[in-house]
Amino acid sequence: MLLNTCATTSPWLRDIGESWNKAGATGDGHAYYLSTIPLIYSPAFYTKKLDWMKKREALLTPFFSNKVVVDGFIRLTNSAVSHDVRDSLSKIDVPTFIISAKQDYLTPIEDQYLLAEKMPNVSHITIENSGHASMYEHPGLFVTLVLGFVNKKAKTYTI
Repeated sequence: MLLNTCATTSPWLRDIGESWNKAGATGDGHAYYLSTIPLIYSPAFYTKKLDWMKKREALLTPFFSNKVVVDGFIRLTNSAVSHDVRDSLSKIDVPTFIISAKQDYLTPIEDQYLLAEKMPNVSHITIENSGHASMYEHPGLFVTLVLGFVNKKAKTYTI
């Protein structure tokens, strides 16, 4: 299953990651929160759930103030800088389920269409009115989709 992902780290995503790293390096948990979290939600969800978002901000700001935590996020972000599996996609011949979100600004929908086009054994669905954090924006739908794929009766799989 590929959930809101892409085959390569684009210059767009690389620069977003660099901005996150710079905010994290300041040690200011609030700055790190503001540079990372709002971008993963759709604008409509963020605005509609502003009270919930403010509670997340209060919860996550101290977490993002922890140097060990942020250093881990920085390592994770840096590990994706050279990510590029576009040339290998056609070799992935196992049933694969791609869940995309229409308003995912981190892994734009066009990048996710590429995955679906290049992989031979794909089911692909796009969640409308959702950002990168579709599991928070539409939890019931998200879980239903995941469980539906996982519990599907297997036929023959070729690896």
